[in-house]
Amino acid sequence: MAAKDEFETIRLNVLELAKLEEHIAELEAACGPRAMATEPSGHGGRRKLLSPEDALAEAEEKRDVMSKRLESTLDRACDVLYGKSGRGGIAKHRGSGAADSIHGYYLQGMTWEQVSDELVKPESRDGPQWCKRTAYRALEYADKVGLGVLADS
Repeated sequence: MAAKDEFETIRLNVLELAKLEEHIAELEAACGPRAMATEPSGHGGRRKLLSPEDALAEAEEKRDVMSKRLESTLDRACDVLYGKSGRGGIAKHRGSGAADSIHGYYLQGMTWEQVSDELVKPESRDGPQWCKRTAYRALEYADKVGLGVLADS
């Protein structure tokens, strides 16, 4: 699998986890005092619905499993970006701007504009594109030398 594809998969998981966190916050709000009954009403037979508390517990369990699975993936990705020593990886071979751009967009789920706001001078008119191009070139480089080599460098 190409490095860009691997990091894109990480990004999708990071964004999915963030969406789940938002859902949990909504469920926590729904668990407050309620004036309405939690039993289904109307016609159509008896269908058991999850109470807000049960839905919250289920969502929290899913989040915990997802977080644990993602943690090791993020650790490996950080090794690729910065090396196991913190002084290698893409940052050493392609520059810290490239590693930081990849980290912000793929590992933190930021937009290119948000990454640019963190890394590029405010007066720059091409910040998001610079971050994107720098990241893509670094990921192409990673394909040439290998993710394992970068992680160990």
